[in-house]
Amino acid sequence: MRGAFCYTRSALKGRCADLISLIYMKIPYWIQGALFAPACAVLIFILKVTCPAPSGVGCFADPFITPLFFPLPFFYKVFGNMHALIYHEPWFVLGYWMLVGLVAGLCADIYKKTP
Repeated sequence: MRGAFCYTRSALKGRCADLISLIYMKIPYWIQGALFAPACAVLIFILKVTCPAPSGVGCFADPFITPLFFPLPFFYKVFGNMHALIYHEPWFVLGYWMLVGLVAGLCADIYKKTP
């Protein structure tokens, strides 16, 4: 299947089949999990921040926001309650969910390989 983009640039004319095969290449589940879990965490946070409902009524993201920040007590237990660490909380939360997605994807990869 050749698209119109194959003929737009001279550098892509010979490599069109390679580009299409890269599009349909299967990405391992551990990479998908490592990318999908932080994306879900960011989406839940954005849904909570942009919730139009007044405080106390509840939003769609309310049941998901508490599990999103589960790693923070561990973060403060290990590093203490330093004011400088407040700036690094989002990176720690995203890294935690990336690790959770990576492990879940790795389990899915292992499960799919067993007969």
